[in-house]
Formats: sequence, structure tokens, C-alpha cells
Amino acid sequence: MDLVKKVSLMLEKIEKEDKKINSFIHVNKNIINEAKELEKKQKKGRLFGYVFGIKSNINVQGLPITCGSKTLENYLGSYNATVIEKITR
Repeated sequence: MDLVKKVSLMLEKIEKEDKKINSFIHVNKNIINEAKELEKKQKKGRLFGYVFGIKSNINVQGLPITCGSKTLENYLGSYNATVIEKITR
């Protein structure tokens, strides 16, 4: 299954089921476009094809880093944490 299809199915599942368990604070609205770009430059040996949910206490550039706190609800990551760098190489 291609990455865009996997991401689309995951987004549908989150939309349908997360209302019950409330596990996602934010869903990246650009994730389909990011998946399309990743498919263009797919490389063997990477974590390509896996879809990850990242906790809101890990810095991801341009995404909210709330740590589950109302105080930080408008804070956006200004860089990628090391773990994000490693999984996106």
C-alpha cells in the first residue's frame, strides 16, 4: 500500500475513533502533502512507509508543542527534536 493511502486511512481512523479516547491534541493538516513529497524521494533502508503519532511534548518544527497544557497551546516548535530528525532521515 502506498504511503498516501496509509496516511489517508490513518486520518480516517483518527477522525472516527479519537472522539472516544481523545489521544490526539493536534493532527498535522499538511500530512497528505508531506506523504506525497516523501513518496517522490523514497529511499531503501529508511523508515519509509510507517506512519507515526508524535506526542505533544516532542519538538516538531512548525507544529504545536503543548505538552498537554493550555498554557502552551499556541507554542509552535522552532526545530525538530533529535528523534524527529532520526525518523525522518
